[in-house]
Amino acid sequence: MSAQPVNDVSSFSGILMAIESQCKERGDDIASPMSHLIIKNQPLWKKKVDECEAVLVEMLEILGTLTKANKAQLLVKGNSLWEKLQKSTTQIETSKSFFILCLQLQNNEDIRSSQKISGKIMSSLDRLRDEQDRARQEAQLKERKEQQHGMMEWLGFPGEAMQDDLINTGHPDSSQWLFERKEFIDWLTADGQSSLWLRGPQGSGKTIIV
Repeated sequence: MSAQPVNDVSSFSGILMAIESQCKERGDDIASPMSHLIIKNQPLWKKKVDECEAVLVEMLEILGTLTKANKAQLLVKGNSLWEKLQKSTTQIETSKSFFILCLQLQNNEDIRSSQKISGKIMSSLDRLRDEQDRARQEAQLKERKEQQHGMMEWLGFPGEAMQDDLINTGHPDSSQWLFERKEFIDWLTADGQSSLWLRGPQGSGKTIIV
């Protein structure tokens, strides 16, 4: 006896287990093609299940008869039983095609769902990256403004309040050296709009003069 029927039943069993797993996983989710097919087409689904059950029972009976038959019985009934077994195998192949199609439909839907989820994740990551870039640019702009402000304060003239504080807290003779220098006197008494450059070590009172 050929091993083909055994292989057919074995592969069919694997398909039925996959169907069972999908049904347990999807439950009553009508958006799932598998659940939609079962719930919305119960008569067709029940018919297919009943057909499968009947074919498998028949194959079991045929195999049981062939296993227990002696040589004389095989000579008389062997061909007839074998033809029935071949017919059952053909019916199993038809049912396999139906259930494989169901699994393919569900698999395609799962792929589409995964693609949608992946697309949403990528969009969220893109938005997050844009927000991070914008926050980084704003932080860099703020830092540059603070640096520019600090530089302008360092280069600019002190305010009136700061000037008063510098004068009040300074040494009484601070900057006196400048007023006694010939360069300052010449500049002060010179005609025109000449410039006076103040040079001196740190703490010599240049800021207070300004």
